[in-house]
Amino acid sequence: MRTVFSKVLILSLFIILLAFVYKDAAFAEYTITSTKDYEPTSLSPTPSPSTSSPKIDENTKTITITFSGLVSDEEYFLCLKGDSLINCMDGIVSIGKPGSSDLTRNFCADSRDTLKLSKGDGKEECSEDDYFWAGHTYSVALIRKDPTRVVDKVPIYVSHYFPRITVSPDKPSNEDGEGIKVNIEGTRRKHDNENRNNYAVELHDQFGKFGDASCGRVEPGSSKDFILPKAEVGDYLIKINEQVNEGNNIVGNDCSAGYTYYTLGVRIRKGGGSFDKNPDGSLALIPDPNGTDLQGNEETFPTPPLPCLTLSQEGGGCDTVETAIGAINTNATGFIKSIFSLILGLSGGIALLLIIFSGYKLMAARGNPEALTEARDQLISAIIGLLFIIFSLVILQIIGVDILKIPGFGN
Repeated sequence: MRTVFSKVLILSLFIILLAFVYKDAAFAEYTITSTKDYEPTSLSPTPSPSTSSPKIDENTKTITITFSGLVSDEEYFLCLKGDSLINCMDGIVSIGKPGSSDLTRNFCADSRDTLKLSKGDGKEECSEDDYFWAGHTYSVALIRKDPTRVVDKVPIYVSHYFPRITVSPDKPSNEDGEGIKVNIEGTRRKHDNENRNNYAVELHDQFGKFGDASCGRVEPGSSKDFILPKAEVGDYLIKINEQVNEGNNIVGNDCSAGYTYYTLGVRIRKGGGSFDKNPDGSLALIPDPNGTDLQGNEETFPTPPLPCLTLSQEGGGCDTVETAIGAINTNATGFIKSIFSLILGLSGGIALLLIIFSGYKLMAARGNPEALTEARDQLISAIIGLLFIIFSLVILQIIGVDILKIPGFGN
């Protein structure tokens, strides 16, 4: 019974000791909200519910990030340069002490790879010229110094803005009259930037062979009709794409397609065909058929980032990971040192607890010879063990370096 009680007591004291280990906000969490200057279309692909990000696309004006679980009286810094941790070594921005466990800041895009703090956070107000680039992943790293370490890293993937699409006539045919008309409405930031809202509408046959195309620009606050010439009777696929290479195509054709926003099936028949429709009668548009945005979101939010303590000078990796039981080095030599330091520290703590517990048993023995003997033997064993632990570094140095040549024990 005494043995069971002693083990339970030691285990309880060890758990309490771990509970008070100073974590230094190594497991800070974050949430993101965003503001837009339009209502997104219902067909825009969105991140899965398991991610920490809302829908962020080209028409997002600003994003607000709230970090939680911080140390209120410690100073924090931000790195806003790309998605590589090595970029955080220079140019970090101080945001002061949060004053509570939460810290909230507003951001907008500064280029295709960098964010900046918005007005109210010590920087200029985000303007129409500051827009997020689709298909890019921005990053915000929350950092502590002395030593420099990443508390949390927020990856932000920007999806494409999806315009609204209508088509006519409702029953396309190959007979006299105009071809298929595809109307595109809606623009993306920067709305009046040259070439930014250009589209290429293509018609492909059922075997994927390219037929005709129509290119043009949608002006801010308006819509545009893209006319596809009449085609022979058959089944076709309409592709609504981003127009690229305007004026730079080596074959002299400016109507080049880039990212595909939608595809839509169409059947051209004599006397009138049809478009693919949903059960409710709406167009059966397939957004992002190549899965570009969905893949981007999956790559951006695979798992929560590790609580990095120190950064690698090469490759942007993490040299040391912060845990509730101390810092663990990730390279082979450092890992050996970290594990042995942890074992030695735990062993010393347990030996000290055993000495204290043995002293308690001596006081509680009340002259009982058997209890006194047991407590004395336990006290002597604990003291001997503590002495071995104290001299263990010398022993490990001799055995590990001089005899076994184990890496990680050298000076």
